[in-house]
Amino acid sequence: MRVFPLTAHRRPRPGYPSSDPAARSPILSGMHPVRGVRGPLVVLVATGYAVWLELPAVGTPYLLTSVVFATVGVGLVVTGVLLGTEPGQRPNARLFVAAGLLWLSNDLGARMTGPFPALTVLVRPLDELLLMVILLRYPGVRITDRISRIAVITGCVALLVPHYAGNLVWNPDEAGFPDTFWWPTIVTAMSAARAITTVYAIVAILLPAVLVGLIIRRYTTSRGLARRELRPVLAAAVAVALAYVVTQSVLLAESSNDLDAALATPQNLLLLAVPIAFGAAAVRRWLDRSAVADLVMSIPQPADLDTVRDALRQVLLDPSLAVYVWLPERRLYTDGDATYEQPPEAGRIRRDLADARGEPLATVLLEPALDRRTDLVDAALRAAALSLENARLHADLLDRLQELERSRTRIVEAGITERRRVERDLHDGAQQRLLALAATIGRAHAAADPATRAVLGQARTELRAALKELRDLARGIHPAVLEQVGLGAAVEAVTESLPLAVDVEIDTAGRLPPMVETAVYFVVCEALANVVKHARARRAGVALRRTTSGVDLVVSDDGAGGARVTPGGGLAGLADRVAALNGRLHVDSSPGCGTRLTLELPCES
Repeated sequence: MRVFPLTAHRRPRPGYPSSDPAARSPILSGMHPVRGVRGPLVVLVATGYAVWLELPAVGTPYLLTSVVFATVGVGLVVTGVLLGTEPGQRPNARLFVAAGLLWLSNDLGARMTGPFPALTVLVRPLDELLLMVILLRYPGVRITDRISRIAVITGCVALLVPHYAGNLVWNPDEAGFPDTFWWPTIVTAMSAARAITTVYAIVAILLPAVLVGLIIRRYTTSRGLARRELRPVLAAAVAVALAYVVTQSVLLAESSNDLDAALATPQNLLLLAVPIAFGAAAVRRWLDRSAVADLVMSIPQPADLDTVRDALRQVLLDPSLAVYVWLPERRLYTDGDATYEQPPEAGRIRRDLADARGEPLATVLLEPALDRRTDLVDAALRAAALSLENARLHADLLDRLQELERSRTRIVEAGITERRRVERDLHDGAQQRLLALAATIGRAHAAADPATRAVLGQARTELRAALKELRDLARGIHPAVLEQVGLGAAVEAVTESLPLAVDVEIDTAGRLPPMVETAVYFVVCEALANVVKHARARRAGVALRRTTSGVDLVVSDDGAGGARVTPGGGLAGLADRVAALNGRLHVDSSPGCGTRLTLELPCES
């Protein structure tokens, strides 16, 4: 077991203790945004600093290890500079640059003079803790969950306390080092230093595993764009954790300069996963923004609301994204299916768009996780603005058509309601009075002389004929039997009075809605009336069945055929009434082959 080290997991120096078993805990990304010449200048300074630090390794067997070590530090700085160009990533960028410079400063101890070894102890393990913070909050700029915050605080205490305490009781003179540098020894306690080193090493093994577990937890609970942004973080964390857990476990069991030197290079090569992974993430974010340009080309014109919404969902990886366009004349929003005074936000991010005149155009509701990608969201919405203008025109036209259909339905409903009222008034009013008059005439007829009885008899006959005509008129307006016993009995009553055989097959499994029953009844009546008047048929058929979406009616005959739907005709009136109820009426009537009238009418279950 070696005592507390100066330059853990770096290359060992001749005559200098090898790296600490508690080396470094895996933690990844962060970087500092610098614009213009500042970015290249920061990279240049970091590179020069790395070269100066690694000059003592030139001509030694540790040159390869030094080069890999310096590459990791400079890579972290470069990653910070690149990440700094991303909107909203400056805090992480600054931490990345700081972590890279602190990483490089771990090799100050290679210069075994003056305060350099003590400075190495001072900066370790600050870079690891910075990387831990970045990994736990990226792509955000704050650690939002309580467990991760506790992990960071615990990690700081568990690494820094034993690190500084162990070095304060370690004495380089007793370890056999030359008296060429200053060391902050307060009291010499080499056995205590060894014990603290062991504690430090155990913490450095456990902390990476905890970090990976927390990142996996974030990954599994995220989705869409947020999950994709966590993939490089997870990959890098796993690689770094593997490097630290394996190497520190080996060195904790058996430490020597030769073993430390053998492990340093592969360990640092694995640590290159950090800048590589975050570099890939930066490229991925750039590609995301570039893909927005393809959004304009992928939306066919003229665009409708569904097409624009699907394109935005694809670009932003948000399957719950919703688009509501503003209808200026109605002062309402619509999503193509319904209208709203205000879009139902339900905890989502709301982005309002305006047209070229500054008037409201649309509102887009997004997943809260997209709040970190305002650059991508803004670019996507700008790209989709023209298509949204066209989609609003389409939605406005569709809303007008739907309103027209609703108004036609209301007219039909009002007509049917009025028919019921007139039929009821005729039955309860005029018909009852005529019946009372007939009874009065009957009583007078019994008491009158023969001449008067003859006149009253003729009046009673005329009155009965008037009553029959009145009943027929009321039945034509709205048949009472339809409300009393249902559609099947009403159709049977119609067919019984016809001068041809009619096969009736009605399977509705119960009563249909009143509007549907009335529409079907009048279609049957009009169709059979046409058969009697024009078809010269011997037999007809009526088949009605219930479907999952409504009802299907077929009225057929074996007559001459040739029936057509002509404007102003009875079939045209039926077609209009059916269309007002969102149904379809089709007539197939080839000459000499009979006529087949088909009705499809939607209705609720």
